[in-house]
Amino acid sequence: MAGVLGTPAVRAEDTAFVRSCQAMVAQASIRVVFEDAVLARDNTRSLDELKALSRQSSGPYHQVYGLTQAQAGARYAVRAAMLAHADGRVCAVPSLEVTISVTGLTVYLARELGANACKRAIVDEHEQEHVAVWRNHLRAGARLLEPILRQRLDAPFMFASAQEVKDGFRGRVDAVLNPLLRQLQDGIVAANRQIDSPQSYQATGQRLMACP
Repeated sequence: MAGVLGTPAVRAEDTAFVRSCQAMVAQASIRVVFEDAVLARDNTRSLDELKALSRQSSGPYHQVYGLTQAQAGARYAVRAAMLAHADGRVCAVPSLEVTISVTGLTVYLARELGANACKRAIVDEHEQEHVAVWRNHLRAGARLLEPILRQRLDAPFMFASAQEVKDGFRGRVDAVLNPLLRQLQDGIVAANRQIDSPQSYQATGQRLMACP
């Protein structure tokens, strides 16, 4: 009889625990910001050096008179709101601030272009398309990631013990965040490849030949 009478009390305790954990989710802070980089320029590299930097084999219309290099960076700060159950279980809710950045943003123009303003302007125009891809994709990514993270972190992480929280909390956050960051990086790669199509290089080459 005692066991039967004790069951509702255990269930009530569990229900209160779950409700309290869920209430912490509503109080969590999720923020994603974009951090831009100052554009650097380098006009000292030769055509051969830029080809080596690009790590691409030259196609029929591919002459690397210009090159844009950059990297996408991401870092985050996280803190946990935690609640322990009498049986040792712990629920943890992350508050997260993610910074998405573009780093090492550099436009190279081959020194063979010399002082030819016409050719330099054409090549630079093409490279600025790449600059825009990096900046626009990462800026938009920061805006889009925030509501997605809110949606995917709308339930508390449950752990069997406080030690599991210590060992696995950041891993749980990474499991949510890292696939989203990889998707963002894949989008940048695809957009840059679209700019560097054979048709684009052919059109740029024709414009260069028309320069004095």
